[in-house]
Amino acid sequence: MFEVAMSPEQLDQWREKHKLTQEVAAEIFDISVRMLRYYLSGERQIPARVVAIALAQDRAVADQGGSQVGFWR
Repeated sequence: MFEVAMSPEQLDQWREKHKLTQEVAAEIFDISVRMLRYYLSGERQIPARVVAIALAQDRAVADQGGSQVGFWR
């Protein structure tokens, strides 16, 4: 088994790459905006579930030839 980790900087870069506001990113992760801000500030560790959702989004975008699809727009 391996551990998947994402730093606060990587999470914020992911959000900006997909042109998402903090509010929309929080909705995608099914968390509060406040909790997302905890993750982005480094006050709380980013859970594996959030990392998995971000990686799944990247995979979906790649599978579509680089264009965002569905509610990820």
